Formats: sequence, structure tokens, C-alpha cells
Amino acid sequence: MREINMDKNTAAALAYFEHLFLPNVFYGDERDIVFEMHENPNLLFDVFSMICKDNGGENPFSMQDFSAETYRMDDEWFGTVIKFPEPAPDAPHCYELYLFHDGDLQRKAVFALEAAHAVDGSAGKLVSYLEETGTTRNFGGWPVEEQQDFFAGSLALYKKILAGEL
Repeated sequence: MREINMDKNTAAALAYFEHLFLPNVFYGDERDIVFEMHENPNLLFDVFSMICKDNGGENPFSMQDFSAETYRMDDEWFGTVIKFPEPAPDAPHCYELYLFHDGDLQRKAVFALEAAHAVDGSAGKLVSYLEETGTTRNFGGWPVEEQQDFFAGSLALYKKILAGEL
């Protein structure tokens, strides 16, 4: 992991970008952020750089630290994986953000794979559902080194939420 030193303002800006800005843009009707990220691969880096500048700082990351890929998940759902700079274990930042939508963009969901701590204090990952209302629902935690398909697993969680099972 590449060590990046962030001041408090930059760390707060990154948390805002991951947990509020991107979900709000995705849930809003202003633009199709998924299409915009596809058309401009530097969009995430450029927007975060502007947020840093607005807070009186510089973006300490490179363009390669941000990426987005969209996939057809099944006959009904599309999903976009947004990757961020790898967070420090004690930082309230995301490894990845998952944007899910149906074909006509009527149903949307945002899930985050976040840095967290396990009960024993060891570094871990936490899956959270960032609802359109601004509420966050957390779904368990896993050790950092545990490998699983958090992307597909998050869509499965959303389907259970839609079915009233969670």
C-alpha cells in the first residue's frame, strides 16, 4: 500500500466525496454520473481535485488512484465499481463504492466497502448501504485479507431489501 499523508481537510474532503457527494449525484436526477464517468475516465480525480482546491488544499492522489467500471449484472441490473485510493485501516474512507441501477434508472442503490475495525481491534472491511434518504445501514465486517465478491454480494443484499427480507 502506498502511504499518502493527508491533512485533516483533505481526509474530510475524501470522506465527503465518497459518502455524500457521489451518492447524492447518483441518486439525483441532474445527470447520469455513470455515463459521465464512462465518457471521462478522469472525472473522479478531477472532481476530487476541485473539492480539495475549494477546501484550500491540493489533491495528494494520482489519476490512477480513482477508477470506475460498469458491468451488466444480470437481465435487470447494472453495477458500477468505483475504486478509491486504498484507505488506512483507521480512516473513515472507502475501498470501493458500488452503484446499482435497473435499465431505466428507476431503482438505484449505493453500497460502500469501507475501512473498519473488528471487535478485536484488527483492521477490517465493512459493507454499508447508503440510502437515498441519507441513512446508512451496515452489513457486517470482514478481515482485510479476506477475499470475497463484495460487489455481487452487495447487489444480493439490495435485492433482499427490495423484497422486504432485510
